[in-house]
Amino acid sequence: MAKRRAETFTLKQVAAKLMAADDDEELSELTDDDRPSDVESESESGTDEEEAGDSTDVSTESESENASGDELPDEWSSRFQLPDVTFRSVKPAGVQAQFVNCTADSTPCDYLGLFWDDTLCQLICDKTNATAAQSKERNPKDYYGSRWYELMVPELKAFLGVRLSMECCVIKRRYEQYFSSKDGFLTETPGYRKVFSRDRFLGIWKFLHCVDENDPSVDKSDKLYKTKPVMNYIAAKFRDAYVPTQQLSLDEGMIPSKNRLGIKQYLAKKPIKWGLKSFLLCESSTGYVCGFEIYTGKTSGLFVPEIGSSGSVVARLTAGYEGQNYMLYMDRFYNSPALCRYLLERNIFCCGTVMVNRKDFPRQLSRTKKDLPRGNHDYLCKNGVSAVVWCDRMPIYFVSTIHDPTETSSVPRRNKDGSVTDITCPILVKDYNAYMGGCDLNDQQTKLYRTRKHYRWPRRLMVKCLMWCCYNAFVIRRHITPANSITKRKSSFSSFLDELCSELIGDVRSGTPGRRRATASSSVTRLQRNEDHFPERPAEATSNNRCVVCQRKKNWFAKHTPGRKNPHKENKTVYRCAACLVFLCIRPGCKCWFDYHQKVEYWR
Repeated sequence: MAKRRAETFTLKQVAAKLMAADDDEELSELTDDDRPSDVESESESGTDEEEAGDSTDVSTESESENASGDELPDEWSSRFQLPDVTFRSVKPAGVQAQFVNCTADSTPCDYLGLFWDDTLCQLICDKTNATAAQSKERNPKDYYGSRWYELMVPELKAFLGVRLSMECCVIKRRYEQYFSSKDGFLTETPGYRKVFSRDRFLGIWKFLHCVDENDPSVDKSDKLYKTKPVMNYIAAKFRDAYVPTQQLSLDEGMIPSKNRLGIKQYLAKKPIKWGLKSFLLCESSTGYVCGFEIYTGKTSGLFVPEIGSSGSVVARLTAGYEGQNYMLYMDRFYNSPALCRYLLERNIFCCGTVMVNRKDFPRQLSRTKKDLPRGNHDYLCKNGVSAVVWCDRMPIYFVSTIHDPTETSSVPRRNKDGSVTDITCPILVKDYNAYMGGCDLNDQQTKLYRTRKHYRWPRRLMVKCLMWCCYNAFVIRRHITPANSITKRKSSFSSFLDELCSELIGDVRSGTPGRRRATASSSVTRLQRNEDHFPERPAEATSNNRCVVCQRKKNWFAKHTPGRKNPHKENKTVYRCAACLVFLCIRPGCKCWFDYHQKVEYWR
């Protein structure tokens, strides 16, 4: 403080000598030692009034400069210059006709084809077939691999339709329950058995891939390499098909998963606490996904040191939207004064909450509930960035490059006695609440069922990508066909998914014949004494084959004596009858082989 006062005194001395100088001789009396280092800058930036001896306050001088349109001072102050936020999009906002060839008569499958088309389906079919062949080669006795046959695009589409219906329409705890006939009439779902047999569905789900893991050209250093082709393909389609309106929101979402993997995250305050964290850039009004990124730790993409890792996520997702005056709303996890300036240099305005301990945030704005009564606010500005504190129940801090911090509005708040009172708030608070919900809207609509077990996270991520494609297709359909032509009601995403699932399944039906009861002729063949009735162990036999006698005895006992403990067990065997082609127990002390070939009702 003493040093600063000394410098001020020296400036006054110099000004006095300059004022008293009548000719060049007096001016030359000032030597280099007497002239302070900042005299030249002060004299160049000073006004005529200062040279005339007027001691105008520095803040008044800066306000006059700001009013004249000059640059704002590089310090936090109460002066603010409202920017020109006119939207200057390179392309008109909305559906891009050169990439979208859909009309009001297009079906949901046509809209989905804008993002998840036959090219992508064929890629998945090829890699899935290759994975199944490799699994069968490694383990010829693999249950699903030994029964595999080639997957084609129509069957893959039917599988995607069935899988979507399991995620959004009919919820059960395990996949096997969709194909079971033992659940009873109330919860039985026979429609799934008509499309796929249980083993075929689970086989496709097991081998579903979009990369060949034995391909040496695959970059396995990327933690997301198993789903990278799908993610890159749909991300480019998202940008081409639709241009968002001016307001954007950026937030994170969770893809539920509890697998053992290094990129799994735990967020205690989220509804979904365990899973893969995704960063979403969405249109605020519709929730259309403009860009996304899956968190994998340290990334090899764009990293800007001055805005940190969270700010670099914003920089990567907003690449391509520079110079168009987009307005970005985000929460305090990303926002900071440094990020605001970084985006402002690229003509992207932003607004959001902020943490007080962010670098370059003005600490003098830090308030307590006692310091700032409810409904009051304070602000400071610097280089076009406004830092605002507003007290609701507790002080809330914002940073914005969009709003005038002096402009206010009101919001209703309920008191302890139940009455409602309008309290004052800055206009940026209302805009933040209005435009921040785009990502939350998308996350609610595309949520995945989280209690069912998924043992391989890449398939889970692929289903999430499919859901994003479905939702973006729904948004584009709402732009082309806002309401039903007859009822005039807006369509919902759930009804869109119902139509889409039915259309994806189409005419695909299960080729596995239904099980039939034993006929008289088959009983005669089974009971006839024939030298062909001998046990064999086929090459495709696995330890999952159940003895038909044990299984029938258990089912018969459970049906006719409900409530009693079942003494029968479904034993597994690798041996079968060479003539009857059914698996039977042949272990010592077991009568299943003899009962099956000697008794008509072998289950009694």
